[in-house]
This record gives sequence, C-alpha cells and structure tokens, in this order.
Amino acid sequence: MVITILTVLAGALIAGPDEKPTEIDTLIIEPAESRDLPKSVVTWLEARDYLIPQANEQWKNVISGSFTDVNQTDFAVITVKRSAMDDSCSLWIFPAGDTLTPMLLGPYKVNFYAGTNWWPPYGQKTPLGYAWYIVPISQEWIVSLKQYATDQSEFPDVSHQGIYLSIVDKGVGWQYYYDGYKWLRLNGAD
Repeated sequence: MVITILTVLAGALIAGPDEKPTEIDTLIIEPAESRDLPKSVVTWLEARDYLIPQANEQWKNVISGSFTDVNQTDFAVITVKRSAMDDSCSLWIFPAGDTLTPMLLGPYKVNFYAGTNWWPPYGQKTPLGYAWYIVPISQEWIVSLKQYATDQSEFPDVSHQGIYLSIVDKGVGWQYYYDGYKWLRLNGAD
C-alpha cells in the first residue's frame, strides 16, 4: 500500500505539464488584457475562445470609432482562435459595444511568412508580430480618397469613419459601412 502511494506521488511529480518554452514568442493577448474593449465584448470574445494578435507595439488590433453611425462609438478587433493561431483571422465589429449583433468581416488568411500569418517585424527574429492590422480612418480621409478612385460613382456619401485593413505593408482595403446593412471595400483607395 505504501509503495503504491509513493509510486503515484512520484509519477505525479515526474509527469508535470509540458513546460517546453515556445521557440519564438508571439505578440498576442487575451481579450481581458485589452484596456480598450468594453467588458461585454471581452466576455463575448472569451466565451468563443478568441485571442487578439498584435502586429507590433503600435498596431494593437483593437480600435474604436464611429464605424457604423456618427453618433456612437463602435469597437473593432482582429481575432484568432486559441486552437488555430495559424489559421485565418477575423475582423469583428461591435456597434456601440453591442454583443448581440456583432458584424463579421473575413476570414482572412495569407500565409505571409513561412506558411503562417506571423512574421518578424522590422527584421527582428523574436517576438513574431501578426501580419494583419487595422486602423480607424477619419471621415475626411475617406472623402479625400474619392479623387483617386477609378470609379467615383461607387463611393457612398460619407457620414462616419471607416476601417483600414492591411497585411504588413500591403493594403487590403478601406472598409466602409454603408446604407445601414453592408460593408463596402472602397476600390481604388489603396
């Protein structure tokens, strides 16, 4: 009996969790670590096992602005699933922080660096930053883009901010919420 107890205890000490360090650290945070998200959005993201990848110290992939209506503050966040960090990412928009009707843009995947969306920013080997990032775009900036559009008729009347979605240094698109129900990618604005 004593030998059995000692064997079980010794086995528990030897068979601890895998503590092998990650070869290359990634810039990624839990939703609760973001100081820029309302608690309701944090709870929604945690319930779905999402993480927030960071492009670098400047591009946090959590932004706020008037993306769907000039009279409210919306939140946008790029997410990856905890179990699939090298899979596609999604851009979620939470109008007025509402988690009952979030909007999904994506998924997006490029396999930018060695078959993954992670890359060494500015030539660094560690930590890896996420290739995708988002930036809020002012209403005035979107209006000024119209002159560069190949088809100016596709530009809507601009009444609020938009979102610039990019991968590393390659613009993917200027996203603009239009007509109360759809997102437009403003062609010719990159």
